[in-house]
Amino acid sequence: MKCSGYPNCGTIVISYHFPSGKKKDGTHFSGTSRTAYLPDNEEGREVLRLLKLSFDRRLTFTVGTSVTTGQKNCVVWNGVHHKTSLSGGSSHFGYPDPTYFNRVKLELAA
Repeated sequence: MKCSGYPNCGTIVISYHFPSGKKKDGTHFSGTSRTAYLPDNEEGREVLRLLKLSFDRRLTFTVGTSVTTGQKNCVVWNGVHHKTSLSGGSSHFGYPDPTYFNRVKLELAA
């Protein structure tokens, strides 16, 4: 399993799992599972460190309305881009994407 465009390194697999639950105001929300990928190289490990900081600060996900399905009160991405496919390029949320590392580092620096 390799990220397209990175044949000489392994792949970091990031797995997120959120059960359904209830917000502080009593509103129920639907959970989700997401998987993301980074090439296991110096730049990928740097982005992994930044993604972990973002997650620890509760910036990676939020409860809201899904852009994909329109479902309300579910766990959704909160604007920090992740690669959820090993291939297919940027139009399919995958690799190769020559500007991804620069973009995500700018997002995480804000």
